[in-house]
Amino acid sequence: MFKQQFTYFEDALQDLENAIATFNDQNFNTKPAEGAWSAGQVVEHLIKSSDGLDALMINPVTKTQRDPLEKIPLIESVFLDFEAKYKAPEFNTPSEEPKDKTLLLHQILENYRNFRETYLQLPPGELCTGFEVPTMGTFTRAEWLAFVRCHTTRHTRQLRNIFNTV
Repeated sequence: MFKQQFTYFEDALQDLENAIATFNDQNFNTKPAEGAWSAGQVVEHLIKSSDGLDALMINPVTKTQRDPLEKIPLIESVFLDFEAKYKAPEFNTPSEEPKDKTLLLHQILENYRNFRETYLQLPPGELCTGFEVPTMGTFTRAEWLAFVRCHTTRHTRQLRNIFNTV
């Protein structure tokens, strides 16, 4: 099951990269509506959300007494419910400044590459105790992988919707 979760993650990353590639430098910074995020802002949000996740999976960690995949259905139900709308926490809300598509693409791929490499080197079933996700608690490495996959999938869909609007 761990291997399947990793395959899902890799697919989501490729979908994200393909969605970003559809934008040109101009429409990357175009908002589809008043108060909405541009594609550049969505990618900046993903960068802020994934920055440091590789370190989070290293320390502190502990063995878990529960199924290490237990929270994946919860993660999927929250992030893959495309009708639900959420407000990003302040720490990962994007800025209003125009974004450089090439730079942001490089940054997001670097964050995900670091996350991937760390994930592959460590036992996926260990519990990462350095951060609690509000209302969800702490995650195992495998659950963090699912979190990143589902969060990425949600925002890849948002990018496609933005592209179709702008």
